[in-house]
Amino acid sequence: MTNRTKEAMETSLTAYLTGYIGHDSARREQVRKFPNWQDMARKELERRSIRFIESFPEDELHAIARGEIDPDELLGRIPD
Repeated sequence: MTNRTKEAMETSLTAYLTGYIGHDSARREQVRKFPNWQDMARKELERRSIRFIESFPEDELHAIARGEIDPDELLGRIPD
């Protein structure tokens, strides 16, 4: 994660939303009716994490799922 300021992130998101909505009032209303923004953002972060893990070989995934390999412990072996 980058260390951008809240202001920079708000500017970026405003630009993105402006481009997405354009002058389409129906699209603006559709976006306004999105249920829970925080929950959707959490789910998207989880989905992106899953996409990363999809690249792991199957044997390693099974070992992680069985608790035989702990990725957190492996990360501890990697120097900063």
